[in-house]
Amino acid sequence: MNSGGTDRAQSIQIGAVLLFGALVIALSLYQAVVVPDQNKQVEFKHSVSVQGDLQTLRDTVVSMTEATAPRSVTVELGTRYPTRVFAVNPGPPGGALRTVGTTNPDLNVTVVNATTTGETGDFWTGTERVYPTGSIGYRPNYNVYRNAPDTFYGSSVLHNEFPTGNVTLTGQTLVSGNRITLTVIDGNLSQTRSGPVSVDIRPVSSSGTTITVTKNSSGGNITVSVPTRLGETEWERLLASETDATGDRTNDRFVTDVSVTPIPDSEFNRLRLELENATYRLQLTKVAIGTGATPVSDAYLTDVSGDGSNIEEGSSRELVVEVRDAFNNPVGGVRVNASATRGTVSPVNRTTDEKGRAAFTYDAEENVSDRSSVTRTVRFSTEVDPAETGTFNSSTPANVTMNVMVENTDGSGLGGGGGESTGSSINPNSTDAVVLTNSTIVDPQDKTSSRINITLRNRDQNDDRDLTEARFNFYSIDRQSSGRGNRRDPPKAVEISNTVLKSANVGGEYRTIDPIPITAGNSTTFTVEFYKNSGGTAPAEVKQGDFFVVSVIFENGRDATYFIAPTE
Repeated sequence: MNSGGTDRAQSIQIGAVLLFGALVIALSLYQAVVVPDQNKQVEFKHSVSVQGDLQTLRDTVVSMTEATAPRSVTVELGTRYPTRVFAVNPGPPGGALRTVGTTNPDLNVTVVNATTTGETGDFWTGTERVYPTGSIGYRPNYNVYRNAPDTFYGSSVLHNEFPTGNVTLTGQTLVSGNRITLTVIDGNLSQTRSGPVSVDIRPVSSSGTTITVTKNSSGGNITVSVPTRLGETEWERLLASETDATGDRTNDRFVTDVSVTPIPDSEFNRLRLELENATYRLQLTKVAIGTGATPVSDAYLTDVSGDGSNIEEGSSRELVVEVRDAFNNPVGGVRVNASATRGTVSPVNRTTDEKGRAAFTYDAEENVSDRSSVTRTVRFSTEVDPAETGTFNSSTPANVTMNVMVENTDGSGLGGGGGESTGSSINPNSTDAVVLTNSTIVDPQDKTSSRINITLRNRDQNDDRDLTEARFNFYSIDRQSSGRGNRRDPPKAVEISNTVLKSANVGGEYRTIDPIPITAGNSTTFTVEFYKNSGGTAPAEVKQGDFFVVSVIFENGRDATYFIAPTE
């Protein structure tokens, strides 16, 4: 029997089995080693790429300070593996993008001790201003790349979080020289997928408006605090070019102290920056990401143009006011009421435009007599009828007072040109004058009493008088001294009818005050309070024997001067 052919067939079969086994082993090794390694590279490249998308998202958020329309950023949350013929890929890796902390009231931006001047200063008084905010977080869900970082944006900084620590990817924009830029985030976003997601960033409050702020004269330096997931060492590095603990005003470094403390029951910390005593430009912006953002509302009214202007009798002047929210940005659609003490203002109310502004026209009376010029007061309010003196308070954020100087162009009543000058006198006592009848110290038993009551009587039986302007001259507040070190300094400010006349106005120009009405044939008592400081926060003691002179102007243009020596 010939067995050679059978042996050859058996050899071929064994070879085929061995070859198949080798292929199976090779494919197994490819599946177990090569595929995961290649997929890890794909995931790593995606990690780098998505961080670039998140940097674009961060840059868009911090650039929304002047935005008027939404902006969109695409973030590739996951990736896909290459197609394989002889191997199997796991499911495509994805990622989650979400807002973090926007519903936690402990996560907020705060500004403390920031004050400014003018009507805006009625809102920025140095009290704490709080703005809720949050952050944006991205967490990948890779199959192989196990050490991939989570990436977070918050308080202008994008950073990666690894198990061993944080790595910042951008710088900070909170403080740059003497400019403070704060952008808060509101809304709710939660997206989990393996493909791209389009993130819309909407301006809730933005305009590019900045205000000038300084420290509170009666408080500490301006401080800014924000929530953060970074530590103190990381923020010290980020703020190194802005920090100068010596308080040297000659350089461009204004941060004097950087501190980070944990926020209880939270994964966040609080960064606190103290700034040196200087003048700063403050800009605030609010953006919405996702749904559920809280809209802003009007916070205060301020003047734009017309205050302090000079016009001729019988002429007109446009006066413009602006309604702003707590971020100092304009608010449209708000009704503003207007009223004038003399002359007329029209319309009596107007709704603000998209720039938050409302324009009014003040028409001065046809003839001013007895004085070369008179100051006329125009009031504006978003809350009350400014014509009602009992409800209008010029120092509240919702109210604005503007002054217009009306010139007596024909010289009537000035002597030699069309009339007789009434002039003024000390403690006038003519039958048509408002006379001083009494002045007493309030609570004389209180050794630190700072207030006095002044009583004026209108002896004119036919005409009501409104006291609308005042100035104070302090001839003495304490010329007697019981010993070295006991002498009191004269006050630097006085408050009369909700208006603080600072030292710059003492003995200087008249200041418009909330009118003090004195009806025909009746007396009116009002209280004035003295202060040691020009900011009107530290009361100054008043004693029997102190005296001063107050000059006032009434609505009809007549003026008077009173010698005040209050008694107990």
